Amino acid sequence: MKKILLLLLFLGICLSQAPRASALRVAVGAQTLRVSDSARIIDGSTYVPLRAAMAELHGEAQVTWERGRAVVRSDALELTAVPGEQYLVANGRYLYAAGGIFLENGVLYVPLRQLAKALGMTASWNAGVASLTPGTGAIEPAETYYRE
Repeated sequence: MKKILLLLLFLGICLSQAPRASALRVAVGAQTLRVSDSARIIDGSTYVPLRAAMAELHGEAQVTWERGRAVVRSDALELTAVPGEQYLVANGRYLYAAGGIFLENGVLYVPLRQLAKALGMTASWNAGVASLTPGTGAIEPAETYYRE
């Protein structure tokens, strides 16, 4: 009986010390996105699953997996994301992501701020809400800035 009580006490202490996921809401205007359910905050950066985020934020884009990387294509955007890398590449422009890009249970996570920039949106945070504000369209291509 003592062993059972000690086990229950031990489990209770362990479970009470387990880290809890903080509630995060990702929104465009007043509309909460479904991707909020799977968003993660890691080292102060918000990460979202790429495919789910693109479905909600840029529905006409096609997301494929090619040669070990995710590729997003639409009329105005070509974006690539490679697990383990620290850059999203959007229209030839490299968007630095300090925490990198990662796979978790077969789902590719990318930093929300860099994804928003690739889509021509701005991202801001306030009281557990990541707010996205639409802009004028996808990020300008690298060719706009670099001449050969």
